[in-house]
Amino acid sequence: MGGFHLFEEKQDQIDEIIHKFKTLPVQIAAPCHCSGELAIARFKEAFQDRFMHIGTGTVLTLNDAQLGR
Repeated sequence: MGGFHLFEEKQDQIDEIIHKFKTLPVQIAAPCHCSGELAIARFKEAFQDRFMHIGTGTVLTLNDAQLGR
């Protein structure tokens, strides 16, 4: 989760980064602020139900079950 600083990147570069994310044990993708609209849309499409739209003021509550403990 965070700003992925992709707002100036082209779609092919964003898609390559998403591919790399999917090779890691990423459970939820939550790009925000400086990720850029295109990157946020591409992550949403790629991660579907494992995508979280977050931004300023978003409150996240985590528990051990969500953390895999």
